Amino acid sequence: MTTARTLACLSVFLLAACHSLEQGAPNGAGPNLFGIFGVAAAAVPGFAYSDALKASGITWTAAELDSFITNPAAKVPGTTMVAGAIADSAKRQAVIAYIESASVN
Repeated sequence: MTTARTLACLSVFLLAACHSLEQGAPNGAGPNLFGIFGVAAAAVPGFAYSDALKASGITWTAAELDSFITNPAAKVPGTTMVAGAIADSAKRQAVIAYIESASVN
């Protein structure tokens, strides 16, 4: 398996436990991430976001996602995202590309 393909599979695995990327799918432990690029943080209907994320002022871009998933608690103190810190840059970029692929109209 190529490195790119391995990272793509890892991205699916890392997100699937808490999030969906399918249009119209219900929220899980985390919000559905379909179409979040260019959208304000804490904007997915029906998900109970932390007050910290609601007040963050973040609009999801590749750079904002990179910063957030590097260390969610450092980026948004008080966030309820308890998993997701990904130290490896290549893994983060693969996750971001996967999320972005579900945001392209």
